[in-house]
Amino acid sequence: MSSSFSCTRCSTPLPVGVLSCPSCGEQFELDQFTNTLIARRAESVTISEVTAPTQDITVGDDAPTVDVPSKTSPAIPEYDEEVEQLPHAPVIPGYCLFKELGAGGMGAVFLAQQRLTRKLFAIKVISDHRRNSPEHVERFRREARSQAQIDHPNVVKVHHVGGPDELPHFTMEYLQANSLSELLKTGPLAAEQAVKIIRDSCLGVQAAHAQGIIHRDLKPGNILLTTDGVAKVADFGLAKVNGDDSLTFTDAVMGTLRYMSPMQAKGEKATPACDVFALGATLHYALTKFNPFKDLDEKQILLAKATSQESLLLPPNQLNHSICPIISAIVDKATAHEPADRYQTAADFAADLEAWLQKEPTTARPLTGLQKIRWRVRKHRKQITMTLLAVMATAAVGFAAAMTFGNPTSQLPPQSLSAPQVVVDPLAEMEKDLAALQPGEKYVVVGPTGLPKWHQWPVGDAILGNTIFGDNSASFQTQIVSMLKLVHNPMHERYRVRFELRHGTFPGKASRVGFFFGFEDAETSDGERAMRAIVLKYSDFLRDGDQTPPAVLASHKTYIDDERAFQHNGKWIHQGSQVFSGGPGASLLGFQPMNAISRMNDYRTFWCDVTPEGIALNMQFADHVKTAFYSKENLDSGHRPGGLNHTFSNGVTARFLPWSPKRPLGIYANNTTIAFRNVTIEKLPLIKGKNEQ
Repeated sequence: MSSSFSCTRCSTPLPVGVLSCPSCGEQFELDQFTNTLIARRAESVTISEVTAPTQDITVGDDAPTVDVPSKTSPAIPEYDEEVEQLPHAPVIPGYCLFKELGAGGMGAVFLAQQRLTRKLFAIKVISDHRRNSPEHVERFRREARSQAQIDHPNVVKVHHVGGPDELPHFTMEYLQANSLSELLKTGPLAAEQAVKIIRDSCLGVQAAHAQGIIHRDLKPGNILLTTDGVAKVADFGLAKVNGDDSLTFTDAVMGTLRYMSPMQAKGEKATPACDVFALGATLHYALTKFNPFKDLDEKQILLAKATSQESLLLPPNQLNHSICPIISAIVDKATAHEPADRYQTAADFAADLEAWLQKEPTTARPLTGLQKIRWRVRKHRKQITMTLLAVMATAAVGFAAAMTFGNPTSQLPPQSLSAPQVVVDPLAEMEKDLAALQPGEKYVVVGPTGLPKWHQWPVGDAILGNTIFGDNSASFQTQIVSMLKLVHNPMHERYRVRFELRHGTFPGKASRVGFFFGFEDAETSDGERAMRAIVLKYSDFLRDGDQTPPAVLASHKTYIDDERAFQHNGKWIHQGSQVFSGGPGASLLGFQPMNAISRMNDYRTFWCDVTPEGIALNMQFADHVKTAFYSKENLDSGHRPGGLNHTFSNGVTARFLPWSPKRPLGIYANNTTIAFRNVTIEKLPLIKGKNEQ
């Protein structure tokens, strides 16, 4: 029986149980945890390349067998030039960390050169703010252990895991190509390319399942590609190991919402079927780049997934008619709402994908018209039964009523007959009324009292009511950034928005309030949500026990801001705002709350002329009006190095669109209590130049 190890110096296969090379005499130690060889040298971190013969993956007595490539690891890339340690990078003995590859919630990944061999590795190090938490350290080490025990060519290989006395880190193979999410930046993939990538990923995931590990966060950003296009599954940070509940929170929802299975959205126990669904959703996105949840916030997505009775993904060939119906059927089967209707294993999924590539029969086939009817009847048997019972009950009541009215002695009052109810879509009604506006006419979005006609929370969340300030005005309280959408589409390119804002500060904290324009819901390179908005914003700060100092008061400005953020694990990460310089009067002096005890101020009146050329901001003071103008060029540049191309702190990128007035607008609040009233939209004449007040 041949050994699975080879000498790191001369590549000679080592006899079973022998830890010294018969050719060159190199001595080794066996790391029992990662099952890798460590050379006995002054540098104790030299890791061998592991080889093993080709093998098959078989699951179940009658499961298909899928041939996988040899498990011989590719040659570890070398970098002969001298490199310098990044100043902010942690120190890992034996390595020089010279480039940051990315960062996430648990840690950062660095490109590192092994000092002795000059080979390149990727090293993941726990984040500074997680380092002092025993729970997060254990979660990080569990990720390393989970990934290290999977030895498969379609899983990113872990070579070494830091010991208990070291800074938590682990060393992985470095892949010189990009992730699937990077590849998708240019658009959907050709079917064959997408199928090969997901087939490889299925095989890697099946290897994890064979070890009792469920990934729980499969998505394009966690599928990496080698230079020759082989897919490798990465990032087991949310992985669930069977039998280990030490770090699982009750009813915790783990994963990325768009690719999450319905049972995960409900907070149920994760099973391999969850990973099958996520792989199917990833294939769906790779083929179509269609996001059915683009206009929904996190809670709405969770609610939709948890309550829907069927898949929320349209068949791929309905979105793109060039997609093969068989591939569409394979995706439909992988993303079926009920786990029993999906592929039972990731290996089954891989086998169907491989069969399609080889032009062989697949288990998933497009349904005929009659089969679709039968499937829907079986799927919705309960609802159909209830509907039939309701129809029968209604018919019985109708028959009884007819008999009663036919009786001349009947005294049934006619008002007992109820009129049919009409369901009104408030957003559709709003946009219909806005579209009908003539120049000079106004549409009331929010009146002097009461709640808005329609609203949505694209960022943050709060309880919207009308009791906080005691004047029956629309109001809410928030300690995070919350953005309340009042209008989805103004329906015109030239309009004036007028509104009144009032707010109160929290003790000892800065509050920021305002009104946003041009809200854009975009997508990051790893498939997460991103946003950008142009925000008219002002800030106040009030210390406990005294009035705001003059120096602080002088810094209070009303300005236009470029607000950008991205989502990570369902939470918005705001990347700091960028104040536009604008033209004359771009920064307008603000003022503190009027009452130091209640920390509440009076209403402030603003109006903004919004056009394709930019935004003209007007703010009403006691005896005068201040005005500032922000041009389209100014808004598009954002005063950021990349302009509309933005790189966030974790390394992901997003591309935003140029300024347009026909995008959502609404209320912005952070760490404050806010009230708003008399919000109106007035259509402006289609003329160039400055509009008169």
